[in-house]
Amino acid sequence: MTNQKNGGEKVLAAVAAADAEIEITWLRRISQSQPTAWEGLTSSGGKAHIAYRYGDLSISLWRHSRCHAGNWGSWVEIVHFRPMEMMAEIHLGENSGPVNGGRQIPLPILRGKLRLELESRVVSEIRSDVWPRKGSPARIVTAHELWTWLEAREKHFTMLTQRGLAGGSARVRLTALNGD
Repeated sequence: MTNQKNGGEKVLAAVAAADAEIEITWLRRISQSQPTAWEGLTSSGGKAHIAYRYGDLSISLWRHSRCHAGNWGSWVEIVHFRPMEMMAEIHLGENSGPVNGGRQIPLPILRGKLRLELESRVVSEIRSDVWPRKGSPARIVTAHELWTWLEAREKHFTMLTQRGLAGGSARVRLTALNGD
């Protein structure tokens, strides 16, 4: 798989629009362990590739090459974010009054603690993948988790964009799992 960040003018132009929305209507898991990956189809008939590896989720669209005939092309990444960090930030935003012994903990301190916890989890994912043990299998992301992350990203898109956690300007809807 080739990940091309330059080029892909048609795909990138469509995604760059402020109201760009990619709808993934069909999804199939093609790998379940580091990376957990899916292939899918968009509502416009294009190919999509979603991968989760070591705390990062990326969504790419297939761009056919104008220079070659047939199935030549490359993947253009349209979204790349850290779902656990995003979900933690959403949780902090919804519960902005954490209390410790009767006093409120400042949000910057909470964010720092959460970031350290999330980094520790990612390191654990890497360790379980590199040195697998019977009791701690590699992280496998379920389709329901993927759907939950993308729904949360869509619901809180403006706030996540303002805080630099949305991972791109494209809005991605996953209707392959919710019966739409």
